Amino acid sequence: MGVWILNLQVEKLKDLCLKQREEIKSLKSAILFPDVMNSQLQELLEKQGSELKQAKQVIPALQQQVSSLTGQLQSLAEDLAEVLYYI
Repeated sequence: MGVWILNLQVEKLKDLCLKQREEIKSLKSAILFPDVMNSQLQELLEKQGSELKQAKQVIPALQQQVSSLTGQLQSLAEDLAEVLYYI
């Protein structure tokens, strides 16, 4: 069992080293090619802005639909209660 735990810890360390290697590569790229990184960040920012704008348009419509469905469910519950009362 001790060997299994040791192997698990070795695998975790390998994963950590791989992640750190990728982070170092990213940092090197950011330092060596700041214009490329800035361009990528600008694209990401524009994409997120677009997604936020879409969400701001969709969310109110969804909220209205939820309110409408909630009202319909409430009405159905009241109708069901009334039917059950007379049974």
